[in-house]
This record gives sequence, C-alpha cells and structure tokens, in this order.
Amino acid sequence: MRPRGKLTVLLTALALFLGLAGCWEKAPESAFDAKTYVEGRLAEAYLGETSQEYMDLVGYNEVQVESIYQNSLYLEAQVFSYLYGIEYPEDFYEEIQELYKSIYSHVEFLVVSTAREEDGSISVEVELQPIDLPQRVEREKGEALKSFFEKYPSGVQNTMNDEEYKAYDAEWARLIIDLYKELLPETGNLEPRRVTVKLTQNEAGYYTLSDEEFRKLDAGVIDYSRSGTQTAPESTQSPGAEESLDPEAPAPPTTASPIPQPEESEASGTETE
Repeated sequence: MRPRGKLTVLLTALALFLGLAGCWEKAPESAFDAKTYVEGRLAEAYLGETSQEYMDLVGYNEVQVESIYQNSLYLEAQVFSYLYGIEYPEDFYEEIQELYKSIYSHVEFLVVSTAREEDGSISVEVELQPIDLPQRVEREKGEALKSFFEKYPSGVQNTMNDEEYKAYDAEWARLIIDLYKELLPETGNLEPRRVTVKLTQNEAGYYTLSDEEFRKLDAGVIDYSRSGTQTAPESTQSPGAEESLDPEAPAPPTTASPIPQPEESEASGTETE
C-alpha cells in the first residue's frame, strides 16, 4: 500500500489553526461564568452559533464564531479522511464538510456542574451524548466493502499506475461518503457520558480551556471507537487503513480547540485578582 501523507495533513491543520488565530482583548469582568464559557466553546465549534452571553464574555462576534465553526468542519473532514484511509481527499472536502454540518446538528451536551479548586482552577463536568453514525455505518458497510474488494483485490491494487490508483481511491471515498449520507437520517446518540475538564489561568489571569482539555470533550462528541476504521480485517481494509495501526504514527487532527487562544489576552473570561 502506498504511503499516506499523514504529516502533511497535520501540518495543514496546524497552518489553519495559526491562520485563524487572533488576538482579541477582553476587559476583565467581576465574575467568570465557567458554564457559559464551556457551553459556548462547544456550541461555536459544533453548531456554528452560540449565546450572546458567551460572545460578550470572550469578546467575539458572529463573524469570529462562524470562522471557528468552518475551521471545525474542515478539520473534521481531515479526521474523516484519515480514519477511512482516503489518500486524495481534496476533491471531497467540501462535500464532507457539508455532511458534517448535518452530523454536528445532532450534538448533545450540557454542563452539569462547576467547582473552583484550591489551586485556582475551575473543574467543569460536562454530560455528552456521543453521535452514533460511525457505528451505524460500520454495521451496514459489510456488503458494500465485499463488492469493492472483489473488484479491487490486492493483486490489482499492487499493479495500478498513479492515475488508476487515484481513481480507485476516489471510488473508495465515494463509497464511504455515500454510506454516511444513506444512514444520516437514522443518526442518533449513545448513552450519556460525563467528562470533567479544567479551566486554568494564563499569565494574564484569564481562564483558558487548553487543547488537551478540549480534546477530552471532542472525543465525546462523535463516537468513532467501534467504527472499524482501525481494526478492519485485511480482506476488507480501506485504502491505507493499515497505517492507522502504526503505534508510532502521528495522531490524526481533531476539532479540539478549533482556534488557538492568545497567551496574553485570552478571550475567555475574567481576570482574577
């Protein structure tokens, strides 16, 4: 199987992060509302809309919220391509992003509680109901995969020239995308899961939700754990999918923290004395 440009994908995601980075200052307020902040971060990333209270808290406007949302869609399209071994996804990014607009509409989250800790951080417990569509696709894709790999056995794959291989990859991408679209009306949510994240203060005294902490929430938005993209048997493996088994391979990009927060003027809440 031909090597995939995983590092290129990661660098592309990083460049998008930096390209959208801004430095919006927000004057400290008398109180920091952790519930509003965390729910607002999730809503802007996955729904493309958020409360006025959140925008007032962080100093954002509708244009900035929309930019973060579009960035989330683009990064999720990269995750999708990575997980399903689509090696030439460029022609499909727009379609995948439109698909994820519909998938994201099923997001369910609720801040259950907040608590200030002795070290000055704020713990926030969030209830998430993961979207189950990847699991539905996994359960239904057997026959489609069987037909695909009967058409393209390993002997055929290994003799393809570049043009033939790109056509093969495009056909694979079409198969997976169409399965998602077919099952999209049946999308539901799994049993609620609770995740606790910590908000910490930066040097300027503003509370922030780090990339690592946001990633905990992101992992509970869509459940890919049993999607089969990393454990498919050899006979039904997606193009390039075996590379996702490499323990030393870089992690795929995620929608976590769709926009990096400025160090000195984190637009996220109040400054403490």
